[in-house]
Amino acid sequence: MVQDDIHINLESIFQEVLSRRQEEGAFDQESYDQFVEDILQEKLDMGTISDDDDIEEWTEQLQSRWNEVEELDAEKEDGGEI
Repeated sequence: MVQDDIHINLESIFQEVLSRRQEEGAFDQESYDQFVEDILQEKLDMGTISDDDDIEEWTEQLQSRWNEVEELDAEKEDGGEI
């Protein structure tokens, strides 16, 4: 159950990163990586996540999804929606 909660939480954060990059109009990998770090830090500051969570691992997992982000961008350019 805890693993499922982590997956849901990471997916929620991933969606938030996608939204943020759309809002900011920043579409390169460096910006994506920075949004991941910023959003995780914001959630840590707000108490949504804690120091007990493996934030470094979460950062790596989310940043490793860059290829998926590029695929979503390509689909959007082809007329699809994110």
